[in-house]
Amino acid sequence: MNSPHKKILTPQTLTFIPSQQSNRGRSHNSSEELSQRNDDFVSLWVPALLSCETLHDLDDVLARCTADWLPKAHILQYPSPEKPRGNPEKRKRNQNRQMQKARRQIKQKPAVQEVLEDRSPSYDGTVQAAEEYLKRTYNRLRLSPQHCQSARELYDTCDWSQPSEDQINFLNRAPTQQELEAKLRRATNTSPGVDGLEYRHLRAIDPNCILLETVCKIVWKLGIPNCWKTSRTVPIFKKGDTSDYSNFRPISLLPTIYKLFSGVIS
Repeated sequence: MNSPHKKILTPQTLTFIPSQQSNRGRSHNSSEELSQRNDDFVSLWVPALLSCETLHDLDDVLARCTADWLPKAHILQYPSPEKPRGNPEKRKRNQNRQMQKARRQIKQKPAVQEVLEDRSPSYDGTVQAAEEYLKRTYNRLRLSPQHCQSARELYDTCDWSQPSEDQINFLNRAPTQQELEAKLRRATNTSPGVDGLEYRHLRAIDPNCILLETVCKIVWKLGIPNCWKTSRTVPIFKKGDTSDYSNFRPISLLPTIYKLFSGVIS
């Protein structure tokens, strides 16, 4: 019996394609098929990540992996409709509770609400004025050697406690699958970074964090990839003249996988 998915694994492209037989033979996606798609995706990208030897390799693989992740997560989150099961009244009550919970979470984070619902007034000044404001606000001169030496002397006067060998071993390791899974399970959905991935997309494809653990291990070995250092900055309007960039609060949206990684470490 042929496998319902055909894997394509080449240096140029890494993806998996559901076979046409699977699409024609079934009118909806069963839980077994969804689980199989998860396994296929994880099995495809884990070897690619493990083959990375440099940061450049890691950047390249992560870029293609996240580009492949988003459409697959949408397919798994919104499969073809199945016939509803169970008590319809109970199902409706559960849906209402979920909607109320989502509204409460959004109200608790006004910035997230503005970004997700895109209700913030837009900046209508010039690009040059915005750039000049950002440079004045965020550009800092390099510290002089005297400042660095003074800071070092102050640091050396601190009475730092020495960690035990067990503590050092605990800190000197990448986030584990169990830690990532616990963090992902508790995570509230937030605005995504440049790659567009949200926590719900991570849960849709890799709920057990098998692939995410591999990502963290390679990052721990090779270092932080450049794609994690690039944020999507959204100016949120505060008050006043919309042509004055100082009346906007910039929100930097980092990649969700990076937020998960750093959240476990912190």
